[in-house]
Amino acid sequence: MKWFEKVFHEEESGYMFPVTPAVFWRVVISGMVGGVVTWLIALALDRFILKQIICGPTADPSMCTNSAQIGAYVALVLVSVMLVPIIALNRVRRPLLVVLAAVGALWGVGVSTAEVWWLSLMVTTVAFGFVYATAMWLNRTRGNVAAIIVLAIFVLLARVVLSL
Repeated sequence: MKWFEKVFHEEESGYMFPVTPAVFWRVVISGMVGGVVTWLIALALDRFILKQIICGPTADPSMCTNSAQIGAYVALVLVSVMLVPIIALNRVRRPLLVVLAAVGALWGVGVSTAEVWWLSLMVTTVAFGFVYATAMWLNRTRGNVAAIIVLAIFVLLARVVLSL
């Protein structure tokens, strides 16, 4: 675990807030749990609410094509609102900024429940954990404007990578 000690070994800096390994792993676990909950809520919204309302017997079949994505958007917003106080309890600076950056980076990540539902759940869980950990790590900058700029660049890069 020498690499782990090197990552978290920080000298006092006037530019960065320190982050302990415990806080880092709590944010990763919170993000991963948020990914699982988002996936489950999106699945429930798609199957039990949106398809029942949008895809009724008189509905046009083309209207049903986006119900899974709409469910994922609603679930992402709901879970993100719930994650703000959880991340704040972990003593992360600017938790709302971290969550907004994560939502911006994860917006449009589809929830697929086709033949390999477990792979979709696993990818969603890992993506949420990675994005929340990265956003929290980049948010350590002491200046508010600098943190916003760094997180905006992160969101743009994440959108490009996740769209591939």
